[in-house]
Amino acid sequence: MVANRNRIVRISNALKKYNDKADELQSVDQKDGGFKGIPLLRYNEGQSINAIYAVRSLGIDPENGRELYVKRDGTLTYDYDKRDIVVVGNADPKVNGYFGGTFTYKRFNLTANFETYFGGDTYNQTLVDRVENADARYNVDKRVFEGKWKQSGDLTFYKNIADLGTTEVNSRFVQKDNLLNLQSLYLSYDIDQKYVKRLSMSNLRFGVTANDVARWSSIKQERGIDYPFARSITFSVNATF
Repeated sequence: MVANRNRIVRISNALKKYNDKADELQSVDQKDGGFKGIPLLRYNEGQSINAIYAVRSLGIDPENGRELYVKRDGTLTYDYDKRDIVVVGNADPKVNGYFGGTFTYKRFNLTANFETYFGGDTYNQTLVDRVENADARYNVDKRVFEGKWKQSGDLTFYKNIADLGTTEVNSRFVQKDNLLNLQSLYLSYDIDQKYVKRLSMSNLRFGVTANDVARWSSIKQERGIDYPFARSITFSVNATF
């Protein structure tokens, strides 16, 4: 198990210019080459290199279906302002690591390897792209109809279903990122020696290996978008003469 912390002590003028450029791109639609609705990395002294920057949000106002933002000075507003972007989370987990074990019963052998991390945050882009900003006039996730605000008094996580504008980066989509992943599972069986010797062998083992077997996460989001993944099952026969 490993815990890692980092803090930016000093940044160069080049990184300061990068921060200004990030602010500009944050307000430009993706179709025009910008990153509106997608959080960008920023580098500020005293902060983590993996800090998540967004405007603080109090959620959707049940009265009118509009999002309520918190400005830097603590006042509330319905108007999004990129100048109110602050640190709202940290993608660095508090602890991450690997563990596993091997279990043997008679001629059966089972080996399991796990990966885990917890205590960090992530920006759930899946909810933004597939639900929040989805156009209800087309084929969409059912949450677009079931979870969005429709009338006064609705207590919802998502904005007004009639609002087709692009939701900009805000803290509403920052979620705790905790994971327990069963990375691999290996099960084998050793054939009885009295049968193995008849085949002029000293050992005969049949095995099956499964990868990415099970995943328990505090966040539901698409996988394989930035880096592909695949579940696989492999059968093997090991013979020793």
